[in-house]
Amino acid sequence: MPMKLLSFSLIALSAVLPTAIAEGVTPVVNQEWYNCLTREVWSPHKQAWCAKLNQLKNREYSLPNYDKFTLKSGTFENTAQRFAVNLVDHEGFVAFGDLNGDGREDAVVLLIVNSDSSGIFSYLTPILTTENGLKSLYSQFLGDRVQVQSLTIAEEKPELKMVEPGPSDPQCCPTQAVTRVYQLQPQLVPVAGNSAPNSPLLVPLPTNP
Repeated sequence: MPMKLLSFSLIALSAVLPTAIAEGVTPVVNQEWYNCLTREVWSPHKQAWCAKLNQLKNREYSLPNYDKFTLKSGTFENTAQRFAVNLVDHEGFVAFGDLNGDGREDAVVLLIVNSDSSGIFSYLTPILTTENGLKSLYSQFLGDRVQVQSLTIAEEKPELKMVEPGPSDPQCCPTQAVTRVYQLQPQLVPVAGNSAPNSPLLVPLPTNP
């Protein structure tokens, strides 16, 4: 991968991680998490957990206006069009839990889409566990340059705490803290009383080759 595109991807990710949010806002993390890069002898539970995360980082997804693509180690890149997708595999940005009441453990992940010709777009993507394996569903657009603090699943509903631009904020510097709750119907939609961007994108994505 060209160094310039790598640098751009890292800058885009830093813009949505908790360390970049408004002063005084503390990331909320309350779910099981393991560091899958350590070299000690892993417990069977950690082995199983890291295998789950690895599946999420190496599978097919789709985005509005872009169709399907496959992540490898959490990343997809179209270098010709300077376009990248990253799965945020940091603590508090991947959640496991039942989403549809079938008793199976599903997941939701945060995907970041960036290019040097548009914004930094965040998507919430559910992955169901079915009798035939994992199934990625439609990605829900969250916004341009929003800063997600935490992602959890409670009572079959993904819940996001995030900071988004307020009425007087420049797009680069959001300060308005919000909580959004979603549910499957059968795709991921906001629950009653929760607002969501109409997008999915302010600028069309490049064509998937």
